[in-house]
Amino acid sequence: MSKGVKKIGPREKLIQTANQLFYEQGYRNTGISQIISEADCARASFYHYFKSKEELCVAYLKTLNEAVMESICGEPTPDPRDRIMQLVEDAREFIAEADYRGCPFINLIAEAPDVNQDIRDIAIENRKGIAEYLATAVEELGCCKEDKEGCRDLAEQILIVILGAEVQSQIYLSDWPFDAAKKTIEKLINLP
Repeated sequence: MSKGVKKIGPREKLIQTANQLFYEQGYRNTGISQIISEADCARASFYHYFKSKEELCVAYLKTLNEAVMESICGEPTPDPRDRIMQLVEDAREFIAEADYRGCPFINLIAEAPDVNQDIRDIAIENRKGIAEYLATAVEELGCCKEDKEGCRDLAEQILIVILGAEVQSQIYLSDWPFDAAKKTIEKLINLP
């Protein structure tokens, strides 16, 4: 093994494999045996780290949420308007990837609405984290004369516009919804 290359352990292999399979096949269509086989791990390793597929799913979504939030908050541009619009562009780029199959959080909740509350809580945490990031940018822009609650409300509206653009882009197989989202967001943040 060359220097600087970190070998990943069984837990991380299982999470990476779950990431790939849950995203490609869906949560319900992916079994524990397939995850263990494709991760090239022992069954005992799976049960050492996870009590169930749901517990693995929680670990997978936590890892995904951390990566998403790190990507969004990593190196923010100083201009809050640019930070907001960068989220739109990031969504556009994400959807343009050849293997894009929808938002993993939305897919999981839509596919399995009866999933345990821990899984749903991580999806909610993801949306709240993005909304908080947007609320900070909105507050810095001075869009909300009211209070922090007004900034949070506007941030939620912006997030809904971005998520709507993602869905429309998938339906139309085009990226024009992101241009429309940017125009709508400009109107929202420029309201008196």
